[in-house]
Amino acid sequence: MKSAYALFVVAALCAVDAAAFPTMVRHGYASCQACHVDPSGGGQLTAYGRAQSDLLVGWHLDPSGLGEGEVSPTTGLLWGLVTLPDVVNISASGSSVEKGETLVDTTRTLQALGADMVVMRHGASGAPYTVARELNASVINGGDGWHAHPTQALLDLFTVQSRLGRLDGRRIAIVGDVLHSRVARSAAWGFATMGASVVLCAPPTLLPAGFDRAVLTGLRAKGLPTVVAGTPSVELTHHLDAALHDADVVMALRVQRERMDSGLLPSLREYARAYGLTRDRVAKARFGAVVMHPGPMNEGVEIAPDVAYGGQSAVEEQVANGVAVRMAVMYLLAGGRGGAAV
Repeated sequence: MKSAYALFVVAALCAVDAAAFPTMVRHGYASCQACHVDPSGGGQLTAYGRAQSDLLVGWHLDPSGLGEGEVSPTTGLLWGLVTLPDVVNISASGSSVEKGETLVDTTRTLQALGADMVVMRHGASGAPYTVARELNASVINGGDGWHAHPTQALLDLFTVQSRLGRLDGRRIAIVGDVLHSRVARSAAWGFATMGASVVLCAPPTLLPAGFDRAVLTGLRAKGLPTVVAGTPSVELTHHLDAALHDADVVMALRVQRERMDSGLLPSLREYARAYGLTRDRVAKARFGAVVMHPGPMNEGVEIAPDVAYGGQSAVEEQVANGVAVRMAVMYLLAGGRGGAAV
């Protein structure tokens, strides 16, 4: 790999520079705002200097809420911090992948094109690892199968820190289709790594058995705390009221119908009745608890409209912060460093 940053586990980037990264993200957010007012961006865009990258490839081989648009707004604003002469988006539809080309062969083609950075989303867990081994470029995992979505976890961490001021000691309740959710896995690792306690709540058919033990074992191996305020750093439960009790953050997950085998749920109506986030249920969390959702939302199923757009909701902040976070990630991978403007 060209870059030392392997963004397959959220903790990898947290370990790079835990103090400086939030500042870079805030700078990215200021850059977003500046671009709407002044295309030149003034001094805000260059406070961390410029980094150089010649070719960015957005590689989308799995459906998502934003798809190619997740990369494009970021790269469109990123030019003030990172010089990106060329951006190429590749999707499965109409590409050589549809014609039978292997993942490794496509990777070698990208290598021949001179790719410096690849943002990859793939339906198979672990696909970015394979690409990173073959490609002499920085690889950003934009989501792989049910495994991980590191930049989503980073933006969620930043959103909570912005709202609540700190992450350690907080209680994070994640409710919904945990089984199929790469967001839930990265969020659990990320929040637990930063000292928060995480409770994952879902019906028995949508909760991966043993996931809590796997995370706790990983935390222990890294010398990180496995107990927060007398409770395990990661817990599983089928009981929504227990999950919501004393929660500082409540995150709803989308019911991923496209990934489900038949029989996992009796019906969406039954799921909404038992696990949907309503105003009354959110009131069982700590006063002023932050409500989050990684999107896209099934309103009326996992979350009620008045909760999704209520005063406690940070859903739109997550979207805005997502651009800034990904700008910061790309900036780091393109060789950017803190310091005076260049």
